[in-house]
Amino acid sequence: MTATNPNAVLTDEQALNAALDADPSDTTTRLVLADWYEENGRDGDAERERWLARMGKWPTYRYSRGVFAYFPDLPWDWFDDDPKELTPDHAKLPLRTFLDTKGMARYKTRREAEADLFRLRDVYESETDQNTGNPV
Repeated sequence: MTATNPNAVLTDEQALNAALDADPSDTTTRLVLADWYEENGRDGDAERERWLARMGKWPTYRYSRGVFAYFPDLPWDWFDDDPKELTPDHAKLPLRTFLDTKGMARYKTRREAEADLFRLRDVYESETDQNTGNPV
């Protein structure tokens, strides 16, 4: 797989992240990336990817929802769990977790959004039934 520059070859990490940018719901790719991180001594990154896969969480890419973006440079979002919102469950967070996210949950990249949620995993898990994923 090559980048925009035909002479630049993507690393396995770049290729796996590009695949997740295109389809963040792909749990298999996420777990392969976790294995790659672990094999390359990046245990914290591996733990993050496995935790996200287990929780079934990934941010929403705003432009894919057909929503006018007020922040075009910050297209990735988390949302609070307001039942009136039509946000997919994978991007909904319990209110306290949502309020603790950096910048009220708007990010330049999927990886930045996921790293911020992982940073808040203890808050998220305290607000969530670990068997159902529903707020407690």
